[in-house]
Amino acid sequence: MMSDTIKAIEGYRIKFCINKSGERNGFVQIWDGERFLFKAKERTLEDYNDEKSSNECFVKREVFTTRKGNQYVYWGDLETFEDYVTLIKKSAV
Repeated sequence: MMSDTIKAIEGYRIKFCINKSGERNGFVQIWDGERFLFKAKERTLEDYNDEKSSNECFVKREVFTTRKGNQYVYWGDLETFEDYVTLIKKSAV
């Protein structure tokens, strides 16, 4: 488990974006209470580790824990200007 690098004012929430057919489309929105913070593409822990070890444009931005106790890392690629969110630790609740 990583240490959190930021703290929420009201508590972080992840909202999964869905398409018109009701399926998740691979993007998530991050909220602090009722305040929208950002939207990012959801990636796996394997993707995160691969990019971290092989991509020179990789940057880890923040680590945070949601109200439910799930820990995420917010990271990106400086060359493509893409933002990503990866689930690091799922709460046992």
